[in-house]
Amino acid sequence: MSVCTSILPVFADTNDNISHSSSGVPHVAILMCSYNGERFLAEQMDSFARQTHRNWSLVVSDDGSQDGTLDILQVYMNSWGQKRLKTVQGAQQGFVKNFLSLTCRTDIRADFFAWADQDDIWSEDKLHAALAWLQTIPKHIPALYCGRTKLISESGMPVGFSPRFCLPPGFANALVQNIGGGNTMVFNQAARDLLQEAGDSLNIPSHDWWAYQMVSGAGGAIHYDPEPKVLYRQHGGNLVGSNAS
Repeated sequence: MSVCTSILPVFADTNDNISHSSSGVPHVAILMCSYNGERFLAEQMDSFARQTHRNWSLVVSDDGSQDGTLDILQVYMNSWGQKRLKTVQGAQQGFVKNFLSLTCRTDIRADFFAWADQDDIWSEDKLHAALAWLQTIPKHIPALYCGRTKLISESGMPVGFSPRFCLPPGFANALVQNIGGGNTMVFNQAARDLLQEAGDSLNIPSHDWWAYQMVSGAGGAIHYDPEPKVLYRQHGGNLVGSNAS
């Protein structure tokens, strides 16, 4: 049996409006990077479909997967429709370049943007919780939501939590510590404008720490949610592990 035939997508209603202008409900573009992610991809995709905030679309930047990742994505695209899911080719220069180049694409339009990893599982209220705070910030102010994660094993069993950071978010803190993983981050268009202005050709070790520094350094608003909304899978293929040091 092929990988594709074993995937049974959670249904996402393709009749849902996915633009702010037509529905009046904020549209979130989920920006996910993939690379040989067939082992856990379906669980993450299904967690997107269970979001209580329904007005979202997903763009996946694949960095040259050689396994069944693209086949799995095609199964979901057939189920959800091309308005809900789109795949693009990544830069194939590492995960940081992939996330930055995806974020800088001018053909992706939304009210808010959420970074996602291919092997996590989102709580069903992940987007709802992020937007509940983000929508309190005026649109012209860069705003970034991030938070704590619940750690799970390869098999999905709970193994603990990421550290709970207690210092107030801000630029001074951002210079020495990254309080939020990219897999928890949701940000508004004003924050995305900063990232796009900086561009995707930067030599930086971490796209999420960079975003925290950029937004806080520009006087933007940062919110750290101590309540985990992401199940962060720990396994041998992690490019970056839990931020526990």
